[in-house]
Amino acid sequence: MSETQTLTLSSFFGIKSAVKEKANEFLDQDFLKQFTAQVGEEVKGMKLPPSFYQDLLNLILDKVEELVDIDLPRDIWAKAWSVHQALQEFTDPEKHPPDSPDFLPLLEHTLTTQHEPAIEPKIFGRALGRFALQANADFLINGALLEIENAKITKISLSDVKGNLSLTFFGKPLLEKTAELKIPGVFTLENGVLIKGPSEQGDRDLEEEAGFATVESPEPLTNPEPVLPGGDGAATMPFITVDPPPEAIPSPLPPRFYP
Repeated sequence: MSETQTLTLSSFFGIKSAVKEKANEFLDQDFLKQFTAQVGEEVKGMKLPPSFYQDLLNLILDKVEELVDIDLPRDIWAKAWSVHQALQEFTDPEKHPPDSPDFLPLLEHTLTTQHEPAIEPKIFGRALGRFALQANADFLINGALLEIENAKITKISLSDVKGNLSLTFFGKPLLEKTAELKIPGVFTLENGVLIKGPSEQGDRDLEEEAGFATVESPEPLTNPEPVLPGGDGAATMPFITVDPPPEAIPSPLPPRFYP
C-alpha cells in the first residue's frame, strides 16, 4: 500500500455495498410509518408525491457511506494512541529532540470508537429534522509501529487488523459487520497527530464527545523498558503492552479513557 493511500471506516467494512443489501429489509412498513410521522410534521401544507417519504428515506440511506467516511489511521487509531499515557514521554523535547524521529512498537491491543454523524435534509429551505447514525466499532490490532517526531505521530505501519461494526439509524439496527484486513505498508499522517502531554489530558472528555477512539485493554497498560528478544543485555524500547484474550474479538464496547 502506498504512503498516500488512505483507509476509511466505510471502506474497511465495505459499508456501501452492505447497506445497499440491507436497505430493502430495513425499509419495512412499520419503520416507514414512524419515519413518515416524524417528517410529516415538518412538511404540513406542502403538496408532495405519494412516494416522497420512501424516496427521502432511500436518499438518506444512500448517504450512510459518506457519514462514516472517517480516516481510520489518522482520526481513529492515531488519535486514540495520542492520548495514551505510554506516549506522553515523547512530548519531552529533552528526551526526544525535535527533528529526530523515534519508533514505537505496539503490541496486540483493542481500540473502540463511537460516532454519531447526522444528516439534516431540507426541502424548499425548510429543515426536515436531524437524522443521526450511531456507529460503534472495535478493532483488534495485531501489532503496529509508530514513527514519532516533534511530539507527533507522523507515520503508522500496520500488518493485520480485525474489526466489528454496528450501525443504528432512527433507533433501528441497520447493519452489523465483521471484517479483517491485512495492511502491508505505511500510512503517512499529513501534518502528524499531536501527542497529548499530561497537562492536556483534560481534553480527553472533549475528544470522547467528538467520537474519537480509545484504547481498551487489561491493566497494566505500559512497560517502560521491556527487554527485547536476544537474551541478557538486549536493547530496550518503550512498548504499549496489552494482553487481550486470543479468541475472537469482543462485541463493541463503549469507549473509555484510562486515568
